[in-house]
This record gives sequence, structure tokens and C-alpha cells, in this order.
Amino acid sequence: MSDATYEDAQILLQTAQWWAMWGVNKALNWIWSDEFDPDYETFVEKHPIGSEKFGEVNKVLGAFETVGALWRNGLFDEKLLFDWMAVGMVWSRVSGIALGIREAAGNERLYEHFEAMAAAAENY
Repeated sequence: MSDATYEDAQILLQTAQWWAMWGVNKALNWIWSDEFDPDYETFVEKHPIGSEKFGEVNKVLGAFETVGALWRNGLFDEKLLFDWMAVGMVWSRVSGIALGIREAAGNERLYEHFEAMAAAAENY
């Protein structure tokens, strides 16, 4: 049994509300569609930086990175979080884009929290 508290549940629900307001769920639906190409090179050919669809992927990456930063700093109950989110599945779908953006930007820290969270979620 988890040691999650009422406060942990409130944080999770507030995050879910933020995601709904920001349109993360819509963006997540799109990344699971046949239209989404998880290969960075072909993705940016079809959806260049600044395009609407690039923004949708960036929204997913940013949302998971934010949750990952909170998780990494102990602000999310890990069991509750991983019961709620399919972190590993989403990372496997968007990691090619995330790693491509990281390389193109020359910044090894981009999406590091999302990646670490996905690795930790494998244990759940």
C-alpha cells in the first residue's frame, strides 16, 4: 500500500486540471495517432520548429518534464504518480523527438527529468 496522502492526491488532481487547461490530453492523443512520426529527422521535416504540431509535442515534453522535476525533488508520491501516469509508454513514443531536440540544441539537460522519471517508472 502506498503512503500517499490526501495532499499528494490534491497535487495530482491539480496537475490533471493544469494538463486539461493546457491541452496536454489532446496533444497526447495526437502523439498516439498514425500521423505522429517518432523519428526526429522526419518529424521536423513534416512539422518544423514553430509549427502547430511541433508545439503539440513540445507541450507533452514540457508537461512531463515539469512533473518529472517535481517528482525528482520529492514533491510527488512516486507510487501514486506511476499508478496515474504511463510515463514509460509516453517516453518511448516521444523519446526520439526529445533526444533530437536535445542534440539540436546542444543541451544535454533538456528533458532530463522526463527521461529519469521514465527509467524509474520501469520499476513499477
